[in-house]
Amino acid sequence: MTDQPALRIENLKFRYHKRRRGEPWVIDIASLTLRRGEQMLLTGGSGRGKSTLLHLIAGLMDPVEGETYVDGTPIHSLRGAQRDLFRGKRIGMIFQSFNLLHGFSALDNVLAALMFSSLQRKEHKRRALYLLKHLDIEHPRRNPDRMSVGQQQRVAVARAMACDPVLVLADEPTASLDPDNALNAITLIQDICREKNATLLCVSHDPALRERFARQASLDDLARGEQGIRAPAAQPPARPERPERPAPPTPVKAASGAGAPADPDEDLELDIEGEVIERDPLADLDDDDVELKEQDEPLSR
Repeated sequence: MTDQPALRIENLKFRYHKRRRGEPWVIDIASLTLRRGEQMLLTGGSGRGKSTLLHLIAGLMDPVEGETYVDGTPIHSLRGAQRDLFRGKRIGMIFQSFNLLHGFSALDNVLAALMFSSLQRKEHKRRALYLLKHLDIEHPRRNPDRMSVGQQQRVAVARAMACDPVLVLADEPTASLDPDNALNAITLIQDICREKNATLLCVSHDPALRERFARQASLDDLARGEQGIRAPAAQPPARPERPERPAPPTPVKAASGAGAPADPDEDLELDIEGEVIERDPLADLDDDDVELKEQDEPLSR
């Protein structure tokens, strides 16, 4: 249903005590629509209900009134396992505290998300390893507990994108990161959503994120019926240009045999612009033989 908006909200209302009619609504949104590939920042103070809204959109909570449509499907009309399966296939979630599975490797965390995928089971490991490598996780068999906070964030992003979701919900994705890692994290999330044409709804009270989103609104704006401002978003900083390198000398082919030096560039290739890119080591493997061998350094006591 690619012609459907990724997210459409109609008359959504929620309060924690449903029967207390005089109690104000925590969530009161008359209308909100996000197109495929669109990115929006939703702001509000702590305790305002930003996380509650994401839980309502994902079908983790039920509203008092109204409906949420994800890729054209009214998610609250689904029940039980049917809703869970739909969420697993269509929605990727990035939590503030990551919510990774303790005692399991980074690879296992992504494989768990792929249980909802329509991919054949024999493709799951290949897909998980590709995503983790794509996000610069060098040791996918290492437990996230032994990774830095920034690496844990990357594992969480890989898990969220495992099933190619239509909609990605990011709940305070930079709250536990220092400024440098926060910038890297939001750039990573936005870039991979653009790459997959996934819609991104990010909630945060971090003012540094405002310049990164063309469309943004507060919960109070939505309660007043406003759809959020649309303005050009700041582009991520450009990578510095590489200095010109002299043409390499004509290589001399080493003699064959055990004593021949290894060619350091045998696993590299040149793209059309002359930059060196790394060849995907999984490209030539059979589906059933994808294995990753690594020497895992012991932790220092």
